[in-house]
Amino acid sequence: MSQAGVLPEGVRFELLEGEIYQIDAMDDPHAGALRWLDEELREKLRGQMKLAIQVPLVLSNGYGEPEPDLMVLTFESEVRRKPRVHEVLAVIEISDSSLNKDRGIKQRVYARAGVPEYWIVNVHDVQLEIYRNPGGEAYKLRQTFERGELAQFATFPGVDIQ
Repeated sequence: MSQAGVLPEGVRFELLEGEIYQIDAMDDPHAGALRWLDEELREKLRGQMKLAIQVPLVLSNGYGEPEPDLMVLTFESEVRRKPRVHEVLAVIEISDSSLNKDRGIKQRVYARAGVPEYWIVNVHDVQLEIYRNPGGEAYKLRQTFERGELAQFATFPGVDIQ
């Protein structure tokens, strides 16, 4: 759409519930959290999964094509195309200026699509929000972790993220 002149060049967008949303530029806290989490997960989950960073996710239910900060994918996930929702073990959003969107429309989109686990790294409040058990428009379980508390993926229960 940028090539057709519909959207401006050099600006990132994502499609959510049939609407186009601009993706905000990344500041240092966002970039730092993303880099740290990427390195941490690659080290702790090596050989058990694949990661995708800021790549569009193809949803089978037609509710858009979000671009999460990070996705934990099955080890069998195909790397030569965009990930499909059935390959996703967890979606992670690093949230600073996007916290309302991440807790609102993005949570709805991921729950509706059946993404099993959704994490929001809340940069401002230094918290991790984990949503599990999607059902309809929302997740049935929400946990909040403060700095220093250990969190785990449901799929990898022996792996601690702090």
